[in-house]
Amino acid sequence: MYFVHLGLKQNTEEEIKQNGHKLEKKGDTLDRISEISKIISTNKSYSKFNDLIGEHEELIASAIDKKPVKQERFRNFNGEIKSLGAWGGDFLLASSNEGEDYVNKYFKKNGVSTIIKFDDMVL
Repeated sequence: MYFVHLGLKQNTEEEIKQNGHKLEKKGDTLDRISEISKIISTNKSYSKFNDLIGEHEELIASAIDKKPVKQERFRNFNGEIKSLGAWGGDFLLASSNEGEDYVNKYFKKNGVSTIIKFDDMVL
């Protein structure tokens, strides 16, 4: 897993103001998002993790009427991509079993130069 810095700082507070009300109206969606978060916290399967972050990203994208970052910018990435913080802003989580070389080359080819391995970011 990798943290990828896009350098597109979003104002999280402003994004919540603009999109928070959309989520409030989606009770079933919010319930599923919460359920996914709980499952992720205890999950031990890499493929299940990828499935879950992909579903989480799709649910939020649909609820706030935006395209998932993977669909919009990194369509052919071999793995999953999850927005972190304000939608499509500074960081995303990239998960791929292709290896570090693939991930680094892929994002650099797509104009992103700051890619941090999960183990290097998290204590």
